[in-house]
Amino acid sequence: MRNRNGKPGGSMTGLRNRSVLVVVEMGAGRVLPTVRHFSECHGPRVVRINSREHQIAPHVGVGIAGGAMATLARINQLLIA
Repeated sequence: MRNRNGKPGGSMTGLRNRSVLVVVEMGAGRVLPTVRHFSECHGPRVVRINSREHQIAPHVGVGIAGGAMATLARINQLLIA
């Protein structure tokens, strides 16, 4: 894996053994296909938060239409209720 400067980095070492790993993708539309591809390939479960392009295949994850900050705040409210 490479970081944004093209240099090696961003290892997922140690994450493969996690049974409850979830990728939360925020605001990555089709303009950033590398982010979407990474999420779909490496996340056993993906939560895609995007106000316009939230669609995702049901077997890959869940899409939520909305802004990232407002959606995360609402999820937090539901978790602590």
